[in-house]
Amino acid sequence: MKRMLASLLLVCVMSDCVRSAEPLSQALLKPIEVAPSQVAEELVAVPLDSEVYTVAADDLSDLRIVSGERQTVPFLLRKRQTTELRTTRRNWPAGELTARPVEEDRFEIRVSLGKDDPQPTHLRLVTPLSDFEQQVDVYSVSEDSTEPKLLVEGELIFDYSAVVDVRRDTVELPKNSARHFRIDVRAMTDDVESPYLNLTRNLQGKEEVSRQERTLIRRRPFRINRIEWIREESHQRVKDVVAVDWPTKMAATTLDEKLSRTVIEITTQRQPISSFVVETGSSNFSRSVVVEVPDTSPGRSDWKQIGDGTIHRFSFRDLDEEKLKVEFPETRSDSFRLIIENRDSPPLEISTVTARGPVHEAVFLTQPSQSCSLLYDADTEAPDYDLAALNRLLGEGVEPVAAQLGPQQAFSAADGKSLNIKAVLNNPYILGGVAGVLIVLFGWALYSAGKRIGPAEGE
Repeated sequence: MKRMLASLLLVCVMSDCVRSAEPLSQALLKPIEVAPSQVAEELVAVPLDSEVYTVAADDLSDLRIVSGERQTVPFLLRKRQTTELRTTRRNWPAGELTARPVEEDRFEIRVSLGKDDPQPTHLRLVTPLSDFEQQVDVYSVSEDSTEPKLLVEGELIFDYSAVVDVRRDTVELPKNSARHFRIDVRAMTDDVESPYLNLTRNLQGKEEVSRQERTLIRRRPFRINRIEWIREESHQRVKDVVAVDWPTKMAATTLDEKLSRTVIEITTQRQPISSFVVETGSSNFSRSVVVEVPDTSPGRSDWKQIGDGTIHRFSFRDLDEEKLKVEFPETRSDSFRLIIENRDSPPLEISTVTARGPVHEAVFLTQPSQSCSLLYDADTEAPDYDLAALNRLLGEGVEPVAAQLGPQQAFSAADGKSLNIKAVLNNPYILGGVAGVLIVLFGWALYSAGKRIGPAEGE
């Protein structure tokens, strides 16, 4: 009975420790505000703001998205970016084909795709001719010789090189799954007017009595050397990362006369910053600039350099040129320091310094009328989600619906479950408390056992 009571006491103590050390009790929450959707699912992208960056982990591993039922929602974290549609084109020759005339002015060609050929989006009639104009019909046919299905009717292919360098010898196919095709070319022969005239002159003596001019017309067959398949595929490609202006504060501007330099200290909310733009009323200058952040290495209290560059402005008559941006690797820090080398020149009149950098956004799938929130500043490890579906949708060019974060709130541990029980159990305070309880119980058990055994004979 005593052992059962001891075990129960141990379980209660451990449960109480786990509850008291719930990592989410210290987390912050922001509701995700997005317009309600009536579709089955919606792809949503919500950007992070300065309040999140202020307290979030350096690698943003403590971010979580949870539904109204406090269920974790998988998400992909990326930098906001602009994309462009890139089209790739693949050509390959068609295999064996059959051809026959079906009417006086129509020619039929049958051709099939190979076993491993992808579905084409175009076909090309390769011909050596120039100065032509033909109409083409394309049908899909089946192996059981059922009625063919019309895919393209009266598509015009042409070459107007006699007048202008314009040529089109491809036919765009609608989306289909056919593997066998029939191509009908209308008017396999055309009448070509010769550029030369047949001139007949009647003379009496040296005088011309009459003249006859005849234009020569020759019938020319429309020759096709081969047929090519074409497949065009479009993919979204990242064009550039979007940079935004982040709010910062010029904490102090100091003129170091001994070293002939201006030192500008800037405080931030730990947003990701990759450049500073200096605003100055000075002109006709070129100065070296160094960017530094506090050195957080153990035992260090100095500054370390993360980037450098040159700013300049030249303004004289027709000359107007400036570069006032200093770029450096993306950095999150509470404070930065810009050091402008003046040498023996007068210091620049610096009015403001604008910080620019990327903004991260969380992309996730949400159900209709589902409310979601962003959790952060929690003692959790980086999640490992299955992101194949999200990557596929973004790769196919699906544009996420824009959302925004609501006001910051404190998250109550009673509202949800722990996001990482492993982090809780590894907490040194919990482990220390459990170890202390175990030592007390072990000592109490030894004491009880000693009383039951009693003193040894002769003691």
